[in-house]
Amino acid sequence: WCFHKFRKSKPIELSFFIDETPVGSTVANKYREDLKSYRMHPDGRCGFEFAFPGQQFHSACRLAVYAGNTRIPLETFTSSEIPQVLTGDLPHIFFMHIPKTGGTSLNAFATRYFPQGYTATHIEVLDSGVYPQLATEKRYIAGHLTLQKIKQYFDPAAFHLVTLVRDPFRQLHSHLRWIRKIAADRRSDFFLKHEACVRDLAVQLQGCDLRINANLKSFVAGVEGFGLDFFDNLQTRYFLDYRPERVASSDLEKALTNAKQFALIGTVEQFEDFARQFCRRYGIAGTTPPRAFNRLPRLQLFNYENESVRSILLPLVHSDIELYRAVQSNQPSNAQHWDSASK
Repeated sequence: WCFHKFRKSKPIELSFFIDETPVGSTVANKYREDLKSYRMHPDGRCGFEFAFPGQQFHSACRLAVYAGNTRIPLETFTSSEIPQVLTGDLPHIFFMHIPKTGGTSLNAFATRYFPQGYTATHIEVLDSGVYPQLATEKRYIAGHLTLQKIKQYFDPAAFHLVTLVRDPFRQLHSHLRWIRKIAADRRSDFFLKHEACVRDLAVQLQGCDLRINANLKSFVAGVEGFGLDFFDNLQTRYFLDYRPERVASSDLEKALTNAKQFALIGTVEQFEDFARQFCRRYGIAGTTPPRAFNRLPRLQLFNYENESVRSILLPLVHSDIELYRAVQSNQPSNAQHWDSASK
């Protein structure tokens, strides 16, 4: 990605050189969800893709990137520092993106290793009628689809299922902040584009000070209907192939059984280790693993480290806690992987 510090809305043209020989150019105007989410760029349209002609590479060649007509390169590096795009028989990966679990970071990291046009992220915003085409044409697919929806529209046996989970108290807090943010400006397009039920939840959260334990108790006790799909053990719900009204112990057992269908499951808290495991699994040349980023400033709705607060929140995370512990126990440092079939 690249943008002008003082003219962020004007895309920059970039030129690429191998050992001082020009090999092509592109414009940095592609949308990067991660840069917008991390508030590094106002609209995220500052990304670029450029494939260096591999046949011209040798171990000592120098690569350089120039902006516009400048004579000093923005960056110089060796060929070994460039992410190597996968070739040959590409893996079929479906990333089940559970909200607020580092999925934006994983998408930004993983998609750069696939040839242009072979990835699709946030497919939940697309009409489901295009899903069969995605299954045929794409090799890395990601979206906020539960396992139930994945099985409804895709053949899970045709994909390596991959996902991330997060400390349940942190995930719940982050998700509440995200929903609350929707109603920050009720006249904005961002607010109005959401369904009425989501807007109602956002307005409810805007009007409630959850730092007060009595208010937090009332909120937890009052979660019902559509709100259950957002806040009642959300991570466990994603591993189910049906929708329970409220998540019970039998649902947790089913979620843990379904987790064995996944090729890789990582945690946000060990994100770098998960990225390394992802690279090893799919033959990606060693690169610096990314860090998972929080998408919002650290506005704290409540202190989720406080034991009294955790006790209040327990009904909304009791199954997620057990799921998270099971994933932790299956991390590479403790076990090889989930007992999943090779694909």
